[in-house]
Amino acid sequence: LADVPDAQARSVLWVSVLGAVARAEVDPRTVLSVFVAAWPREDSGAVLSRVSLLMTSQVVPLFLPPQEQEGARAQIADSADALLERSAGVEGVSGDALAVLAARVWARTGVDEDRLRRWAAGDGIPAVLVGDDDFRWSVLRRLATLGVLGDDEIEAAEAADRSLAGSLAALGVRAVRPTAQAKEWAWGRLRDDAELSNYAALAIAGGFWTAPDAALLRPYVAQVGDLLVGLSGRMGDDAVSRVVSAMHPTSLVEDGTLEASAAMLARADLTPGVRRALVDANHELREALASRRRFD
Repeated sequence: LADVPDAQARSVLWVSVLGAVARAEVDPRTVLSVFVAAWPREDSGAVLSRVSLLMTSQVVPLFLPPQEQEGARAQIADSADALLERSAGVEGVSGDALAVLAARVWARTGVDEDRLRRWAAGDGIPAVLVGDDDFRWSVLRRLATLGVLGDDEIEAAEAADRSLAGSLAALGVRAVRPTAQAKEWAWGRLRDDAELSNYAALAIAGGFWTAPDAALLRPYVAQVGDLLVGLSGRMGDDAVSRVVSAMHPTSLVEDGTLEASAAMLARADLTPGVRRALVDANHELREALASRRRFD
């Protein structure tokens, strides 16, 4: 795939193979092997960015079984390292762009805690990312996802970045931690905090369903409908529809989740925006279940 000379043709091929995964026509392990072979050699920034986002946000967490996901992320992280190494040989803005993209992908998938901590401190990162608060929060989020970031570290990072973006990032980092206490905190804020802004709700919702142990999350699945209806009473339809997309338990790819999703759609108290977002999320869940049934 990387040897196809035309960037637009490569883009079309990527869309085709990723679409085939969604239709349960191609094993997600196959597209992972294609990614490892072709993505680090790609030259188009648009292709690199779009494909890596789909791999990390959809293919791995939805279509691969849980026991294979961290291994897949490790392969993606290795691919990001290969691209990072290649970027060093590319001069100027193009090299910087490759380095930024590669570093961001590694920050979402790397498992080396020592390296993540060095990067969070600004040590060893590409020069173009020095002082980039968004990148630092991305690294901290990965540490939190791995369960190795403490409250004091989050508080220190928040104190160092008093911007609105920093405050929202800190909420997501707190919500993503794989502990019962973190999930209880996140759920309580979404359910009970009448002063929670649309942006803050989206930040918390975006981290809630991340956990290596599904047992932490299953107790909340049947409660999502009530939560979303409550949020729709406090937010506008457009804002709450984005929260719905993040808060639907799509990443818990199980028959019980599909049953809960169907029950949500059967409710009579949904606003049009909430219902539309639920329909889309339900479709993604059905695609993931169909793939798992065929290829697991």
